[in-house]
Amino acid sequence: FHAYPGIRDFCLSRGLGDVYKRQNFSFGLVLFIILLQFLMTFDDLRGLKAVTRLFIQAGCTCGLIFFSGVYIQSLGNLLGLGEIYLGLWGIPFTIFCVVGMINAFNMIDGLNGLCASLCLVCFTGIIYMINADTVPSLFPLILPVGAIIGFLMYNLGILGNRRTVFLGDNGSNALGFMCAWILVYFSFVENSNFAPVTALWFVAIPFFDAVSVMSSRAIKGIMPLRPGRDHLHHKLLDMQLSSNAIYVALISASTLFAVIGYIFNHSFPESHYISFYAFMILWLCYSFLTRYISKNV
Repeated sequence: FHAYPGIRDFCLSRGLGDVYKRQNFSFGLVLFIILLQFLMTFDDLRGLKAVTRLFIQAGCTCGLIFFSGVYIQSLGNLLGLGEIYLGLWGIPFTIFCVVGMINAFNMIDGLNGLCASLCLVCFTGIIYMINADTVPSLFPLILPVGAIIGFLMYNLGILGNRRTVFLGDNGSNALGFMCAWILVYFSFVENSNFAPVTALWFVAIPFFDAVSVMSSRAIKGIMPLRPGRDHLHHKLLDMQLSSNAIYVALISASTLFAVIGYIFNHSFPESHYISFYAFMILWLCYSFLTRYISKNV
């Protein structure tokens, strides 16, 4: 499409530009997910340095941006002072957000089914909010949803403990990459009713956990991406809660946050700052709660 300007102009003149952009994004998303999984397989087999992982994640993100032209161009009326347009600054901002979300999903992958189920909550919320019956571009989301459900059958041992499988770093990175980019895409599409701030509600649990852990480690002088037992699910395990109870609690909380995000998105379509400030209050509550848990473990 980009290589043949004559075809591009023909399609744009007939209103088909969005179709080609959507096809470019869909093809590019699949292509770079496969590339990311292939490269991150080496992390599962031999282990890669944190800098190498970040370079791979950022490289795949940059590749999809320049392949599809999709990136975060506006944050909406985030602060109540009017629309915040990023322009070309949206490219590095998108790279930062996507790479951050990849690592957030990788960090939260500490219990069977947790990472995949959080991604499933996000996809299900998007499908419900965008309405799959009227948006053709949403139909491909049914495929990863089905794949995740199939994976959970084995990962959670529903089909028997002898058939258990695990994500690994390549799987959690791929889910984080896909989840982040689907949120970016629907924030980018002009005819979508999806506000950028709503994305935070749909990935609230991974976001809270990653930011809390990385900031805490940075204050203590520890490498932010270093493995450790300072994640939320680890703290809850240290409180003698069962892994099943923690799984149900975190997935229920994630579902609740997604519903709240949908309500704000639907009730205040032009006042995005209401949703943003509510999310910040929730973040503060989470911070105080996790500090209380840490002191009592």
